[in-house]
Amino acid sequence: MYKPASLTVPTQLWGDTRVSMYGGRRREIIICVPGFGANGDHPTITAMARIMQKRGVAVITFAFPDGTAANIRKQVAFILDIVTYCRSTYPDASISLLGGSLGALSSAIAATESDQIHRLITLNGYFGSFFLRGESVRVYLGLKLKGVWDKEIRDDLWGFIRSHFRPERIRVPSLVIHAHHDKVAYPIQSRLFFRKLPGKKKLLVYPSVTADHELRNMDDIVKVLDEVIRFLRVS
Repeated sequence: MYKPASLTVPTQLWGDTRVSMYGGRRREIIICVPGFGANGDHPTITAMARIMQKRGVAVITFAFPDGTAANIRKQVAFILDIVTYCRSTYPDASISLLGGSLGALSSAIAATESDQIHRLITLNGYFGSFFLRGESVRVYLGLKLKGVWDKEIRDDLWGFIRSHFRPERIRVPSLVIHAHHDKVAYPIQSRLFFRKLPGKKKLLVYPSVTADHELRNMDDIVKVLDEVIRFLRVS
């Protein structure tokens, strides 16, 4: 069993914060950014981290601080704190962001805010639009409505997305992956995001009928990570 190390990361807003690292000092580090309501202990994130560790890639997993589930401004600040820590602690490492679901949006914004990020990978990304399915539609509409009277939701979620989500400013190599049968976010979200990316990029709409939004099938996880490792080697 591959057990992660616990690291203490200094942050601007939350003081010293604990994150987990699989793999120790490596030339490749992936910061795995969770989606809405998820954390570093999510089974898919844990499985991905362990597999990549075996393949020679270090992976950092974490949970966003309390109260930031719908605060993209603070999520981006937290991601950038981890990036700064990695750059200072592992100066020779290449740092990539892997964001899933809503974490793809936070990662995409972070990639425009720091020149210390070398690659961007998104998985079943949600990028702020209405192209959603099922329960996520209710959550989306609820947050839209709440933004009418809640200043934090209005400014730090929707307002921050409008002012800072600029795919055309992402200059790092980007791999955009979306499950064709995603039951939460339509693949059109990733297609539209991909079209706006100006630099080196690759889009993979994964066709497996067992691949859902959370990518819970182990065979699907392995095949997606094959693409990620291939991307790391050529970009």
